[in-house]
Parts: sequence; C-alpha cells; structure tokens
Amino acid sequence: MFEEPGADGSPTSVRIMELFAPGKDSLVIYSFMLPRGYRCERPGPRTGETASLPLEEGPCPSCVALFDQLDGAAEHASQWINFAVVAKAPLDRLMTWADERGWRNLRLLSSAGNTYSRDYFGETTDGSPMPMLNVFEREAGVVRHFLGWQAHYAPLDPGQDHRSVGTLESLWNMFDLTREGRGDAALLSVDLASSDLVPRQTTFARSWRTLAAPGGVLGRGCATGTAPSLRPCQARRSLRHERGERWLTRH
Repeated sequence: MFEEPGADGSPTSVRIMELFAPGKDSLVIYSFMLPRGYRCERPGPRTGETASLPLEEGPCPSCVALFDQLDGAAEHASQWINFAVVAKAPLDRLMTWADERGWRNLRLLSSAGNTYSRDYFGETTDGSPMPMLNVFEREAGVVRHFLGWQAHYAPLDPGQDHRSVGTLESLWNMFDLTREGRGDAALLSVDLASSDLVPRQTTFARSWRTLAAPGGVLGRGCATGTAPSLRPCQARRSLRHERGERWLTRH
C-alpha cells in the first residue's frame, strides 16, 4: 500500500485500485526522486526544513522543475485521467517539501512501505532512484500495467541528453519553438529556495533544438542540424514482468 494524507492530515493507507476515480480508467504515476540519491550534486534547498537534510536525501531539482509545471496542469488533467506522484521518502518528508514548494494540486504518495519503486523501475538494482513514469489501466475491475516510459534507460545518442519524459515538459517544448532552442551545453536548473529558473552548465555536449527543414517545415534535430535517431518506446507492455504482476495482485 501507499500512504497519503487523510482528510485530517494524518497518514492514510491507499491501494492502487483506490487511486482510480469513478469513470476514469487510466492512472499515470511519476516516480519523484526524493531522495535524489548520490548521483546529483546540484545545490539543494537553502531555506526551510528540507534544507537541513543531507544533499542526497533531498529533492531532485529536475523533478522539482517538472512538478512545478504539472502542479498547474494536474487540475485540468484530473478531469480526464488519474495522476499521482510517488516518492520513496517518508510521507511527512514528502509533504513538508510540497508545502515548502507551494504545490497544491498534485496527489502525493509515499512508497516507503512497499516495493513499488523497485518493481516498476523507479530505482536501479542498487537502489538508486530513477525518474520513471508508469501508466496503469483499469478494466472490468482489474488493474493492469499499460506503459512504462523507458527512454531514460535507453542508450544516449552521441552528444545528446537522455529524452526521459521531455514530451511532458512544456518549458522544453516552448524552447523548441525558438531559434535559440534549448541551448548548447546548458540545461535549466531550479533554485530550490524559490521558483526562479537559473541556467547552469552540464557535461552534455548539446541539447535539443528545433530546426527549419527544407521547404519551411519545422523538424526536430540536434544543434548540429543532423536529425537524431528517435527510438520508439520499446515494448510498451514489457514492464509487466512477473514480479510486477504479483505486486498488482497484492496491492
């Protein structure tokens, strides 16, 4: 079971079936990297209770930037689908950060007491967190795994950042419509003490930009002008492995 705040704010257990609202049979769950793990050295929050945590136990800045965007979209998305954010952190730590960040519309769940992150690739085999997105469907009272977004695990094209769930990020898509694109050797990082976006340098050689193709048709390519090889999502149902199927029957 997951945990979420009840009506009085106290922790309440919830099963995956209970995440489906009446008449809405698709459930999107994004794995929030809280804790962020040891791979990310970007600065953490400077103020608030979360700032007192060791860096590796704090929130992932990239996840935070995404949820800043999705917090506004969640109210609209919930008219059609179910959407939730799952973190492996204890519920009180997750809700403390959400309050400090000002999130109001996201359904936040803690998986501290179950194996969801391990079973659905929200962490690596050594327990390091990963930004995984999974989609579940409900049909005739049965919940099945429908899609696992595997682009984060796919090999990188030379000089390219991983694609992860960039199609959900309105900020990147807006940049793609401009001449500057997403820029060379730079990504945006989030100042975790505020809502400001500040540029930072990374080790990636280039990131995506939109290019004008022959005939005036807009196409997506890398900064050099060569078209990247976009791999389709591999075997959408491939994450319905035996362990995961058992997890659904138990939860």
